[in-house]
Amino acid sequence: MDYEDDDEDDGDQGNGYAPAADPVLIALQLCQLANNKTIATAIKKLRRLDRQFAEAQAKLADVERQAAELVAKAERDVAAIRDEAQRRLDAAETAEQEFAAREHRIAALEVAGWRLTHVTWDDVCDRPAETIERIRKLVS
Repeated sequence: MDYEDDDEDDGDQGNGYAPAADPVLIALQLCQLANNKTIATAIKKLRRLDRQFAEAQAKLADVERQAAELVAKAERDVAAIRDEAQRRLDAAETAEQEFAAREHRIAALEVAGWRLTHVTWDDVCDRPAETIERIRKLVS
């Protein structure tokens, strides 16, 4: 029975350099020398489990990276929504202040004896006769 792992080449890669000392490979070679097949099989299984564990760790790191990216994007989106909401609140507050100032000006004109009527551009351009009649009724 061959003790070498079928899915991996543990020998010299043809580059003239010996591979780094792999403790599992060394243990397998010692088992071959001692002709202990049971321990060699157990070591091979342990080596396979070690590779699977390393792959699982790499996948976990990738998932954690993706999760961090999603969290960062969500935080950016929430900040953008908050900024837009604050901008709208500020705009509403400004509009409310402008409306109050306009109402104060109208009140001041009415106290001074002026009578006001509101007309739109469409009133003047599309319905001039009706607009003039409305103004006449106000004045009389």
